[in-house]
Amino acid sequence: MKAIKEILRHVMESPARTKDGHRIFDGTALGLHRPLNPSRRLEMKADLRKMAQRCYGYGNWNAPYWFIGLGEAIGPNETVEERAIAWCELEQDGLCDCREFHFHELINDKRWHEGNAALQRTWRPLILLLKHLLGHKTDKESLREYQRDHWGMRNDQTCIIELFGLPAPALKAFMALISGLFSQEEIDRILNKRIQFIRKKIIDKQPSLVVMYGYTAEEQWQKVAGQPILKDKAFKIGSTTVLWTKHPTAHNPEGDPYWIRMANICVRTATPLPAS
Repeated sequence: MKAIKEILRHVMESPARTKDGHRIFDGTALGLHRPLNPSRRLEMKADLRKMAQRCYGYGNWNAPYWFIGLGEAIGPNETVEERAIAWCELEQDGLCDCREFHFHELINDKRWHEGNAALQRTWRPLILLLKHLLGHKTDKESLREYQRDHWGMRNDQTCIIELFGLPAPALKAFMALISGLFSQEEIDRILNKRIQFIRKKIIDKQPSLVVMYGYTAEEQWQKVAGQPILKDKAFKIGSTTVLWTKHPTAHNPEGDPYWIRMANICVRTATPLPAS
């Protein structure tokens, strides 16, 4: 459990909040204490267990550009219950279309995919890396357009996945949730199974690029890679260029030039990338 706590330290973007703005740091933030009849409670627990094991993220497995994080944060007005229901309705082989998921009536979070969309602070640096790598414009409007219309879409060019299947608003809430659903032995088994699943997908699908972000997950990233790895260094898994970077929301004195530098490292390591 200690290792999982450590690698989840950078997962959550902000503490849980109620709709009136108050912080919450327990299971109430997850919507787990809503009055539910016994049969619905059992059904929801089953949905959450399924999501923990089989929810990987957004996009499609045949995409050429993959980004792998530690786990997804949750919006201030969402609950894990709602996300589990939406995911069960929309997922195909563990993935959803990013815009379709956020537009689901239970999520109804259109900040990232409508009109003058806000740039999401985890996605933005990753999109910057990708667009620079591909030789595309990287101004704010170009990043916004890519996030809004392409990032994590089912029939597009990115696969945006996570080591952990359950989202949460904060680490304490996540630990309360997962420990209520699984024993420590089950948690370790699920994580190892997910790592092996991701590794096999990389080997089978041979994407052009895989970016694994988050320095705190070195042990897990090495298992995905099947070899020792170094921070901010690219390497190969077959024909796939793989890069291990810091988390986009981690302390970064360089700012955007760090992500440009990471893209250039990939260029020097990569075989020719597909046109996009």
